[in-house]
Amino acid sequence: MSAIELPADGLVGERVVIRPYRREDAALLVAEVGDPAVARYAAVPWAKASRAELEERIETTWPAWMAEGRVANLSIRDLGSDELLGHLVAFGFDWAAGRAEVGYWVRAGARGRGVGSDAVARFSRYAFEELGFVRLQAATDVENVASQRLLERAGFRQEGVMRSYGVRDDGTRADFFLYSRIRDER
Repeated sequence: MSAIELPADGLVGERVVIRPYRREDAALLVAEVGDPAVARYAAVPWAKASRAELEERIETTWPAWMAEGRVANLSIRDLGSDELLGHLVAFGFDWAAGRAEVGYWVRAGARGRGVGSDAVARFSRYAFEELGFVRLQAATDVENVASQRLLERAGFRQEGVMRSYGVRDDGTRADFFLYSRIRDER
């Protein structure tokens, strides 16, 4: 296992910068996970956390997980204004096999601007070049066409369907597409 250490100025993309959260981001995170589109398609383990609980996670738990090379919960921010635009998570790290999984969501007001694909593409470059990964993967509900297009713009390719893979917010089972990006593919 290796630590996940971002540059001091974060991961800078064309439109966004990806960096750890700040304590003051907790209030907005609490509000955003209530967005119906986020709730429907994104499995957010901390979706029911209070502001105080999220503040603790931001200050203590999430940095510890990054230092241990377990999970990276990162903010997606506007490159110019530093406005919080979304969330990127890397998890399922298999350091020996050189693979991990990514997930994300983008705030309603920032959707459709290429923010998510820029963030996923930029994190992918970091994972390949700095962390030494060979494969990144992502899963998306077959009905979540916007997420599928985001992944494709970020260089991921669809591999197949994982039947009855997830549970939607209404309790129904859902098939998911599996996407991957391989380091040496352009």
